[in-house]
Amino acid sequence: MEFSYYIKYNNEYFKDENPLYFKEPVYYHGADAMKKFVSMLKEDTIKIEKFIIEKEDKYEDIKSMIDFNEHHYKRSNKWHICEKEISPEHVKVIDHCHLTGKYRDSAQNDCNLNYKITSFIPTIIHNLSGYDAHLFIKELGFDDSRLDVIPNN
Repeated sequence: MEFSYYIKYNNEYFKDENPLYFKEPVYYHGADAMKKFVSMLKEDTIKIEKFIIEKEDKYEDIKSMIDFNEHHYKRSNKWHICEKEISPEHVKVIDHCHLTGKYRDSAQNDCNLNYKITSFIPTIIHNLSGYDAHLFIKELGFDDSRLDVIPNN
């Protein structure tokens, strides 16, 4: 058996950084491939979670913000999250990334409060069916991790 995987991240601010868990695609071939896949995936998700928690703690406070552009903030005429025109009936706030500390733009307070880093890591497995699926599923569920499956129907 064999598997290959890579971790895709979607954050333009990290393009110049090289955190621990952003690595080359993984390829593994061996009799214990399913067990190894689950183990490696879990190890990577723990690293990702730890990284996010450390960064959020560091940049949670607005005082830790980097690259704030007051001129840009005052002149902006659209909320950057919902992309609606700025209106006086909504509170205008400064939005910054809690992972990098970088200023993003002005935002409507409600949108900003709901704009969060997800507390789960979506995992997409291509062509998982039949016998391979049986071997993979067999390796899951041996710890207290939560697993939600969306079946292909």
